[in-house]
Amino acid sequence: MHTNWLTRLLDSLLVRPRLVAASEPVQLHSLDPDRVRASAQVKRLAELGPRNTRILRPDDLLNRATLAPLLRLSLEEGCAFWLITTSSTAEERRLQQAFPDQLAPLGPPSATGTQVFGVRPLVLLAWLLRVHPESAQSFLNLDASRIPRGARQQLAEAGLPLVRPPWLIRVARHPQFVIYLVFFLYATLRAVPVSFVKEFHGNIYLFWAIDVITAIPYTWGVLTLLFAASWTKRMLGGITTVVTFVAPYVYFWLQGKDYPLYVPVVIACLTALTVLTEVVKYVQERTLERHYRQRIPTLALVADSRLRRGLL
Repeated sequence: MHTNWLTRLLDSLLVRPRLVAASEPVQLHSLDPDRVRASAQVKRLAELGPRNTRILRPDDLLNRATLAPLLRLSLEEGCAFWLITTSSTAEERRLQQAFPDQLAPLGPPSATGTQVFGVRPLVLLAWLLRVHPESAQSFLNLDASRIPRGARQQLAEAGLPLVRPPWLIRVARHPQFVIYLVFFLYATLRAVPVSFVKEFHGNIYLFWAIDVITAIPYTWGVLTLLFAASWTKRMLGGITTVVTFVAPYVYFWLQGKDYPLYVPVVIACLTALTVLTEVVKYVQERTLERHYRQRIPTLALVADSRLRRGLL
């Protein structure tokens, strides 16, 4: 159980895009990074990882008995993108006929005819509900906790009843809940040493209240600065981290004689961390683009043969 919780925590924090870049569909084909981003509706390849990307076979879609449960599980687990490799033009034709306009080619076919396509589960579900209304029975009481708000509204308008647990239950189940709890406890205890500082003449309860109020946004800022996918969110996370970290000490400085010397050092470190994070993200994206474009010829020849024999 502890291992499962730790795995969920890591998945909620770390996207791990290199695992998708190292997958067979990516390694065996030359994919266009721009097509991948457009099909998945993400701004960066680094946003695609095991937590939101699945690798499926054409039969997983063509078999209606397995499609509905698979689609439901993907939506409830927060999966936003499918990678599907066809082994021949005939198989591609079957998929296109079964799901017209739902498969986006992510790159040119290989020399032996295999090709990778992208599918968005949310878009596929909306199409199913529109073209095959009877399929709605397979998605009754769908847990919409991980479905974006706009998509939830569209599904509700399509007549699909959704289920969302109460807010407190969603918070308690979230794998990052423990991290927020630890930071909150740290904030409540940070005011204790100040009560022993003779130079502090302010209200210790007000100082403690500032600590507690800023604890949650401070935790959000740190996690967003380090793990958010978009540049704007990381910048907002960095600013939030600095402001919420400094807030209690500003009050300390206004009500005391000596400002803690380590505070400017921490602010400088946080600023440097923000810049360093952006540099690392830029290098990561360029590296991922090379991985998506580059095909491994030797491995590809073996895999193409296995695909054509139905072994992959």
